[in-house]
Amino acid sequence: MLEDTISEKTSSPNNDALYEEEREVDARTPTVLASLIRDNPTLQKAAVDAGAIKKLCQILKRSFDPLPPSTSIWSPTSSSSTGTASSSLGTSPALAHAMKCREGALEGLAAIADKEDAYRKTIVDNGVVSCVIDALEPYAPSDGPDASYQQSTSASISKGGNPVPVLLAACHAARSMSRSVSVLRTSLIDAGIARPIFALLKHPKVEVQVAATDVLCNLLLEFSPMRQGLIDAGALQTLCEHAHSSNHRLRHISLWALKHLVYTAPQDMKRACLEELSTGWLIKILSGEQHDGAQGATPIGMGTPNAAGEQVDLLNTPTEPPATDFEDFLDEDDEEDDGDTMADDMGALYKPSCLRSTLYLHKARLKAIRNAEQNADLKARRDDVEIQEQALDYIRNLINGENNSDMLDYILDTLGADRIFGILHSKLKTDVVYPSTRNNGMGIPTYGSQQAGPRALTQPVEIVLSAVHCIVHVAGGKPRHRQLLISQKELIRAWLPHFNHSDRRVRVMSVIAVNNLTWLENEADREDGKQRALELRNMGVEEKVRLLLQDPDLDVRERAKQAVTQIEELSGGAAEAILRLLFYPKVRVSAASVTDAAAPGLATPNALAVGVTLNRAQHRQEN
Repeated sequence: MLEDTISEKTSSPNNDALYEEEREVDARTPTVLASLIRDNPTLQKAAVDAGAIKKLCQILKRSFDPLPPSTSIWSPTSSSSTGTASSSLGTSPALAHAMKCREGALEGLAAIADKEDAYRKTIVDNGVVSCVIDALEPYAPSDGPDASYQQSTSASISKGGNPVPVLLAACHAARSMSRSVSVLRTSLIDAGIARPIFALLKHPKVEVQVAATDVLCNLLLEFSPMRQGLIDAGALQTLCEHAHSSNHRLRHISLWALKHLVYTAPQDMKRACLEELSTGWLIKILSGEQHDGAQGATPIGMGTPNAAGEQVDLLNTPTEPPATDFEDFLDEDDEEDDGDTMADDMGALYKPSCLRSTLYLHKARLKAIRNAEQNADLKARRDDVEIQEQALDYIRNLINGENNSDMLDYILDTLGADRIFGILHSKLKTDVVYPSTRNNGMGIPTYGSQQAGPRALTQPVEIVLSAVHCIVHVAGGKPRHRQLLISQKELIRAWLPHFNHSDRRVRVMSVIAVNNLTWLENEADREDGKQRALELRNMGVEEKVRLLLQDPDLDVRERAKQAVTQIEELSGGAAEAILRLLFYPKVRVSAASVTDAAAPGLATPNALAVGVTLNRAQHRQEN
């Protein structure tokens, strides 16, 4: 198919429907390939092994070739006697086909370059970076597709600009290519990617603004050579303006880009960015909309998601559902089965118990998926969670740095210390919900909910992790900041259950926060350090950390050892600390509360974790 796309057609009969159908298939082939291999490393490798990169690059280059000049059909009437055209004839079929091929090739290259740096370098070696940059040029305000076609007859058709689908595909390709540090610092800067991307931030179409901001997230990283130039051009003001947009996707990705922009930025720039956003708006975003406690929360007693992405309740395993519930999920088409229905002695038809249970779970899962996709309340809740996560990470990067105490004081004074700690408390607290219906709020039926009793629910893991990261940064400040944090009793009580969180990242960062709280700035800080260690012991934090000495994750265990040592050094002396650490009895940790070992984190005691993401897989981002 890809060979056919770039091959010359030997014949083009007029009004030949088959010929037009073949052209349509040729143009759509790269797009179909992109859909198949997107987010699938195995299929991406198979496509590369089959030579897809070379073929897609050829298609992209050919889409910029000059189109043959159009010739008018012979008419017995002279042109001078022909009346003035009353309407536009629309886009030329040749130009439309070239644009579709260009869009598909860009989407295919974006899908291939999504994961592997080696594939990105191969794309660069094929010499198509300049084509990607040319594809980022929109139509001029006074031009349209017809004007661009008139220009394209004698020159490269890139001169007339590109339609919105091509702009989106080019942004996707640029985003994938910019995930490589070497490509970002060489080929992309040499090709001048910053100028067209910044220009697209003000495109009239919101979807183009979102796609351009997505690329900007990678161009604003600390090691990007285009970072300062974009800031000087006004990227900060534009992103702050977009962060106030009513469009959720634009607001979300703009906050993401601002999070990268303020990381390692000078304090005056951080303050200017905060003032541009406005503190009142930021507090509103951090607080989030008021939702029911059951909406989007995760039960404490539930384990990690299964292969289907569902939370599994280990304590309340669903039994066979009631017959009335089962009938709710049956469609009319399912009432006629092929031999799976049995008859009793009276001739009445019924389904075996095992079949009823299997079908019920199948229908329940389908209903949950449909509800998650179509339920407006759930979608609004997910959107709100994504915005809160980025806002918390934005605060996290504002107070990041070796000398973060001044900025931390500024944040606490500007936003209010009580308000900041209150927001963190709301993100970490556990709500007790008394179920009264058979629906758990996420559209997934809860079997036997009346017998299960009250359930403990927390915020999604993304919110919890971002909140704990903020605690790490506050604890990494000056001794006065550690004293201020240790005095927040309600916050620490809300934080305690998360030391046993199923996500290893939450456990790692929780222990790092304890390490920072027990860190001594100097000898003058020893008395306050002893008080902090005593408070941690009295409030049960030390006990939680000791339980993590037997955590299956190596990084958690090592950091827990250091935390226990520091607490003992402050409260009972170094010798006792070593003895307690060597002879402390092993504690069994519930398998439901931990995850398998993973790669160790990057943070060190009294060092701050960094909230920067280079490879934006998303997950959450619909691009």
